[in-house]
Amino acid sequence: MSTFADYIALTAANWSSLKHYAKSPAHYRENADNPQEQTAAMLLGSAVHCLCLEPDAFHGQYAVAPEVDRRTKSGKEEWAEFEAEHQGKGIITGEQHTLAQGMATSILAGKTGNLLTLCSERELTLTWEDQVTGLQCKARLDAVDLINGLAVDIKTTEDASPKAFARTVYNYLYHGQAAFYLEGLHQNGFTINRFLFLAVEKKPPFGKAMFLCSEELLASGRILF
Repeated sequence: MSTFADYIALTAANWSSLKHYAKSPAHYRENADNPQEQTAAMLLGSAVHCLCLEPDAFHGQYAVAPEVDRRTKSGKEEWAEFEAEHQGKGIITGEQHTLAQGMATSILAGKTGNLLTLCSERELTLTWEDQVTGLQCKARLDAVDLINGLAVDIKTTEDASPKAFARTVYNYLYHGQAAFYLEGLHQNGFTINRFLFLAVEKKPPFGKAMFLCSEELLASGRILF
């Protein structure tokens, strides 16, 4: 299994970069020249993914920051020691850690947890050449159920209700991502034709819902990508 660092190092286009073309080539170039730094929300989402999909790797990839006053000499020294000890890891606050654990616990319980148990492929890295443009592409999928022909993508969200999440799908172009990922699976010989979003809310009670992409939504996503 390749690591996330291995995936990032691959020279190929991924959906996170390509989606900026939905606005204009200028927006794509701006993003390519000035890649977005990882925000607190992105870091929290990554931590949730790790807890759900690779829980044994969590402490090797993330560290919970101590509560120190970095305005003081002792606080600065303690923080410097902490950073040195956990160099290369994602640093999350105690509050973020609590939220990530709450979301992961919600996802891993009941039917959603059973669904992930069926997924033999976790954090699956794919590369392929686009058949029309010759563009080298890459994707890293959360989970794939090879038996039932289903790809699963975990999304953290403010509101997992059907109406709200439907707006989120279109606002963040998740349907284009789903179609792009399915194309990558097909180009790598996987017979996967269904795509499911597993949405979990970022605040207690960490409500969750599963949304299977319709053929109409995937067709719209294919046109987009």
